[in-house]
Order: sequence, then structure tokens, then C-alpha cells
Amino acid sequence: MANPSKFVPQTEGKAAVSLIFEDITDRPNWSEVLTGFEFKGMMNGGYTIRAEIADISFALTTKLLKSYFKDSRSEPFKIRFRIFTGPGEATSQRTTKEQVAYVVSMRDKSGPADVARLEFIAIDPPSWHLNRGKGGGEAYTGRISQVIQQVIDKYAADDIHLDIAKTNDSEHCKWYMMRQDPKTFIMSLLEWSSAVTASKTNLIIGVDGKNLSMIEQAKIKSKPRGYYKFGDVSTIHKAESVFNNALSLVNNKLITQGISIVSGKYYDIKADEKEDKIVIKDETTSKKQFAKTDERKSFNKPNKPLAGYTSIIATPEIYSSGDIGLTYGEYIDGRARDHWLRLSNSLMRCKFTVVGHGEYSDTLGLGADTIFIKWLKEPTDDESSFYMSGYWILYGFHHKVVGTNWWTDLYCARFDHNAAGEQVGGDFGAI
Repeated sequence: MANPSKFVPQTEGKAAVSLIFEDITDRPNWSEVLTGFEFKGMMNGGYTIRAEIADISFALTTKLLKSYFKDSRSEPFKIRFRIFTGPGEATSQRTTKEQVAYVVSMRDKSGPADVARLEFIAIDPPSWHLNRGKGGGEAYTGRISQVIQQVIDKYAADDIHLDIAKTNDSEHCKWYMMRQDPKTFIMSLLEWSSAVTASKTNLIIGVDGKNLSMIEQAKIKSKPRGYYKFGDVSTIHKAESVFNNALSLVNNKLITQGISIVSGKYYDIKADEKEDKIVIKDETTSKKQFAKTDERKSFNKPNKPLAGYTSIIATPEIYSSGDIGLTYGEYIDGRARDHWLRLSNSLMRCKFTVVGHGEYSDTLGLGADTIFIKWLKEPTDDESSFYMSGYWILYGFHHKVVGTNWWTDLYCARFDHNAAGEQVGGDFGAI
């Protein structure tokens, strides 16, 4: 692995945060009064900010709350922020890019001393806008991917820019909002839409400011994101792993069942002798991406049949005249498929705490991108490498800045080393 330095966080200098409230124009930056700052992003979950301000004499608190009280019940109360460390060029090794978030709550923790401690929480713009619904009962016409675009255009056309993978259902089908808010309606469609994507993998949600991405996992181009070392000149502070071999009992095979009103065909485990209609397992999710590894560092997939399967309630058949453009057998497994794919990240998980790394500023690519860990007992002997060494799928990050210290938690996963699908994790030095 040649020259991985472009993927290594820079450790020189003290950490700091640039924080700007867009509605308070007479004070350009609040960084000097910050006592704590956290920035967390997760696959399918957007990102969240938590910050705490210490204000001697309450003057700044009064200024901030006056602006906050004025319009935040009607319009987004916006902040812009970035984390950085050290002098020099603002590269992704030493600074996050400037990002935007909308404040959703504040908490005053003033004590007996002459100091106000104000904590606030902010979220990404798509999460803010899509939770603001109208209790609508509209009917939308089109593929699931087209309908999601129509919902975005109706509720947040000027504030969210959507990139979504095309689904395989009919563009003539109708979908009723049933008075749900936009986010709940969209999530109800995504819950089973893995059955109508080209790769039969789930649509993964990523957020970058006002940009929203919903791309099927198999179609996300996996990228190397970070290279971390434990030992000499270590960039890893600590690590914590969870192994869940009991997942074989509840998620080795999932089944569903149902009857088609259109054709009268009944789908169940006995009728599906080839296990390709209502059985979700490793072989029927063969387009998924997972981290490249071997038998020394991850589980061997189950090679003996288990006594039973876990049953997942099926998505009801969409109308009775074939409006969706697919037979029931082509999408009946959607909820079970989504459930299986989501739980696969729970088999082997690790949280690496590394020195603050500016590479992670949005949630695009989470669930497919990789990091590389170099953790050797003896640097010259690869056979002695600790199981944590090698590639991991990255599905979340959590920046924490306290004082001048900056740490980044990286949430990672591995699946069975010999599973069906595409192993990802290329040569970081070849980029």
C-alpha cells in the first residue's frame, strides 16, 4: 500500500470550531465562547449538531435568544460551521468543509455563578423540511423514485436537491400520502423499495447540506476514506467491537408469505422450492457490497441449515389490477429484504476513536465507503496482524471537540468474509 498519507488525519495544532448564526449579523463568529461541540452523521440518518456556549454576564445569551425567539417558530434558524486544526492549507485531513444546519432546540443550563451555559441542537436541512408536513391526502402518480421526487418538489423545492436511483415499478401507479408528513410517507416507501431496485439492494439515504441522495447500495461507488494506524505514531486512540453470532438465529434466512388477488397465487415457504421468491438470505442478496477481509478477521458464513426461519410480514399487494407493473412475487419480499440488509451491519461492528479527521463532513457514501486499519503485533509479520486490521465498511461518524482537543468516532461494520456479493476496499495508495 503505497503513500496512504492523503487519507491520514493531520495532528498538528490545536482544534477549533468556526460557528456562525446566519441571523445574527453583528457577531460574525461564536467560536471563542464554545465549550463543547459535536457533529454526528449516520447512514440513513442525516446529521446532528450539539454545541454548548459559555456566556459570562449573560449578554451574548440575551442577543442569541432574542434572535432565536423572533422567527425560529416560522423559519429555519440557521448555523454554519466547520471544525479545523493547525495552520496551513485547509485540506480534508485537517478541516471539515463548511456545513449548514437548522437549530431545533435550546437549553439554558445557567448556574449560580455569573455564567450562562446555553446548549443547542441542530439538524440537517432535509430532515427539517421533510418533517414539516400538511397532513395531505394527495395521490401521486409514478414510480416510487418519481413519487419521492414529486414530494420533495412540493414541500421543499427550493431547499432540497434530490439525487435518486430509478426504481423498476410502473410510472402509472398511484400512491396515496394518507395524511402522513413527507418524511413518514417517504420512509414508508423506502421500507420495501429494495424489491424494486435494479440490484435488489436497499436505497441508502445520504445528506450533504441541502443535497439529498437515495442510491441503491450496490450502485454506490465505494471510496477509500481514511487510513489509521495503531502502534508507533498512532492515529487510533481506542477501539471497541461487538460480535453478534446469534444473528444466525434471527437473520440467517428471513421469509415472508401472502396471496395475490390479481393471480390467485399463494406464496409461502413450501411453494417456493427454489427459495427465490419469499426467502431472503445471503444468496438472494448477491449484489450487496461488504468489506474485503478473510477468515482470520471475520465470521465464516453458516454452512449448516438451521431448524427454522424468521417470518416478516409482507407488504400488501399494491391494488388488484396490476397497477404497479410487477407481479406480487416480484416485490412481496421487499420488507424482509430491507430488514435483512439492514441487520447485516450488526454482525460485526467496531467503533474506532481516531484523532480528529476533517474527511467526514456529510453522510454521502456511508454504508459503502471504506476505511483501512493498520494494527499489527509485529509490523513485519502480517500473520500476526490483529483482527481489527484491514478494511471496514464505514456507516457513521461522530466528531467531538472539547477545548482544543478533537476526536472522531468512526462506526464500522464487517460481514461474513465469504458472503455472496462484492467485496470492497481497494488500494488506498492507488487513488
